[in-house]
Amino acid sequence: MFSAKKQGGGLPSQAAQAAVCVLLALLFALGGDRLVGIERGFYDLCQRLSAGAVTAPVVIVAPDSATGDLWSQPRLDVLLTDLKAGGARLIVPAAPAPQAGTAEVSRLQSLIRLEQQGGTLRSGASPGVLEQQLAEAESRRLQLQRIAAAALAAGNVVIGLATTERRPGTEAPTKACADRVAAEGSTLAALPGKLPAAALAPAAPQLCEAAAAIGHVALMTDRDGVMRRAAPILATDEGPVLPIALAAAGLDESDPQDGGVSLARFYRAAPGRGAFTVIPAADVLGGRAGGRFRDSYVVIGHPDASPADSVRTPLGPASTRATLVATDLANYLSGEHISRPGWASWVEIGLAIALALVAVLGGRLSLPVAAMTAVGGMLALLLAEFLLVAVAGLWLHLAGLALFCLTGVAALQFFVQFSRRSQQPAMETTRGGQVSPVGHGEELDLGFSVLRQQPTTERTKAQLYDLAMEHGKRRDYARAERVFRHLAARDPGYRDVAQKLEKLSGARGLAATPKARSAPETGAAQAPPSPAGRTLGRYELERVIGRGAMATVYLGRDPTINRRVAIKTLPLAEEFADSDLATARSHFLREAESAGRLNHPYIISIHDAGEDNNVAYLAMEYFEGKPLSHYAQLGRLLPPKVVFELMARAAEALHYAHSQNVVHRDVKPANLMYDVDSDRMKLTDFGIARLTDASRTRTGIILGTPSYMSPEQLSASKVSGQTDLYSLGVTMYHLLTGAPPFQADSIPRLMDKIVNQRHRPVSDLRDDVPACVDSILDRALAKNPADRYESGKAMALALRECCSTFPAEIL
Repeated sequence: MFSAKKQGGGLPSQAAQAAVCVLLALLFALGGDRLVGIERGFYDLCQRLSAGAVTAPVVIVAPDSATGDLWSQPRLDVLLTDLKAGGARLIVPAAPAPQAGTAEVSRLQSLIRLEQQGGTLRSGASPGVLEQQLAEAESRRLQLQRIAAAALAAGNVVIGLATTERRPGTEAPTKACADRVAAEGSTLAALPGKLPAAALAPAAPQLCEAAAAIGHVALMTDRDGVMRRAAPILATDEGPVLPIALAAAGLDESDPQDGGVSLARFYRAAPGRGAFTVIPAADVLGGRAGGRFRDSYVVIGHPDASPADSVRTPLGPASTRATLVATDLANYLSGEHISRPGWASWVEIGLAIALALVAVLGGRLSLPVAAMTAVGGMLALLLAEFLLVAVAGLWLHLAGLALFCLTGVAALQFFVQFSRRSQQPAMETTRGGQVSPVGHGEELDLGFSVLRQQPTTERTKAQLYDLAMEHGKRRDYARAERVFRHLAARDPGYRDVAQKLEKLSGARGLAATPKARSAPETGAAQAPPSPAGRTLGRYELERVIGRGAMATVYLGRDPTINRRVAIKTLPLAEEFADSDLATARSHFLREAESAGRLNHPYIISIHDAGEDNNVAYLAMEYFEGKPLSHYAQLGRLLPPKVVFELMARAAEALHYAHSQNVVHRDVKPANLMYDVDSDRMKLTDFGIARLTDASRTRTGIILGTPSYMSPEQLSASKVSGQTDLYSLGVTMYHLLTGAPPFQADSIPRLMDKIVNQRHRPVSDLRDDVPACVDSILDRALAKNPADRYESGKAMALALRECCSTFPAEIL
């Protein structure tokens, strides 16, 4: 039943599969670009396939010299005048405006005066060097004045300002430029969204005064160094600043064309010629341009540059600032920017969820059909993204979802096929009626304990069904019915569970209550009759208040003294074969003997024990509260301080029991009752406690709960009080984290973890508990009993000492 072949991992429920697929799809949809760069790569491919010829009237005028700064070209002022005279609609120098040069001239003049006064030159300087530098600076200053005069006369020159990162001590722009930015930026104050911040570099004030419009020349590149986005509108201390292309296109605040988020479309150059018309400045100055720039937007700059000055684009070849400004300007004029609308992310999330659900349903398909469906979905998404980019000018991130179609479905199919193959031998063996003995009854009981803690998956239900059938083959009908009832509670319509229960009920003539036989059950979900009005011994039964692996607990009343009691019953004849009945009866009475001598405020008191009609019972103190297992789930966890106090009380109760030579052997949240209103706690169910004197040193593992059992219990070694302290440590871990420290989907794996693996520290899971929690659990969960606390009292002291170190806000 629980062979290694069947422990290969179960298939999660469809809800779990759907949740995993949704998370995976969202990861590919929203993070595909960061993970594998697939979105950027496919966008570049779409650009290369869809790029066409430039239709906007934009030309590039190349300066006389291919090297050097644009503003240092000796005849730039004449070029501006000739372009205006030749009919240029707008003139855009692509290089950022330089500084005025006045400060440099003043500095050189001061140095020359100092040398003249001292009669000596600086060390290492040749006569006339400073005078030569001053002449060059004066020449540059005069040239800027001529350029400014030409720009003012032309009236259609757009000047670009350089930008820097905003840092303390950054030099502020000149007053003329700052005033110009503030005046033009006042019309952009109502732009929605948060603009990227930058600082403006100082520029010649005469250029800012002479320009028809000003903008910035900052470029936006992605993390891979490729420029895909149009230059954004920047927020500066002086006010919002448009990119130079947007300012040149004549667009104002009423139609900013989403300049902050649009993606620039880069045109693919035709073979043998450039994407833009390039006119040498010498042809314009020499009158040989022939009116080729009439009614055009003219960008002045170098169309070709060295690799150090270039910027990569989706089209591949390196581009210069002049080409980029021309491209951006042409896009604005033609309205051909590729945009990413605000609703794009919501569409991608919706598609991710839909594809995840389709992928889960695809897990039921055969492998060839699922593969064809995945490939078809991937191609459809890639084609849709290409058409949106090429035709509609929209960029939706569909390439990541296309990759999910392939990988998500492939992973699900692999997992489903692997799970089916791992389960097939067990199903055929069970249905063929050739199940060989795979273990003793103890192993089957332990298997049921493990399976009851597992989620309700198809594999778990199949294992429960096989376990019940195995009990039936061994003619252990009571255990078979118990497993079938548990399975019916999870899935009433599973296979033929209802018919199996009906046959078992008829075959065994089960009594629904201790002294009254109920009618045979007709369905798996039929509830047992109420025990009200019936008696067990001298006790009157009222209702069922709990059920365990083999026992049922009733709320009853002792009519002799009119006291409410909890009555724990065990139908010995139904639970044990005739050969084991005497041993079971002795064991039950031994439980009463050991537990009845315990009298402690944190332990449920035993009032009476007996047997009636082959039903053994214990009359115990009735305690109104809930088991701590109710508070061992996420969302219901108790405050850490409360958990520490309850565990300290339990440790004190165990210390007392151990002093009476009684070991509980089944400490777990379900056996610790807690009343929140009265803050009372009781340790209950010494159901497998045995005397630990010299004549009774051997113990078994049948009735324990595997997740809370110590390594020595799993190996059937001698147990001691340290065994209970280990289980108490597991209980504390569960109450603090919502799960036991060791979990697995099979008995061998669970045993291996308990015996060999170290638990994960609680501090890794919670940040609201003191560090001493880990040291306490490290000692309580030590594999060797000798390394654990020497007594429950010592553990209680450690718990309360650690609790005193809690920060005030945690308490």
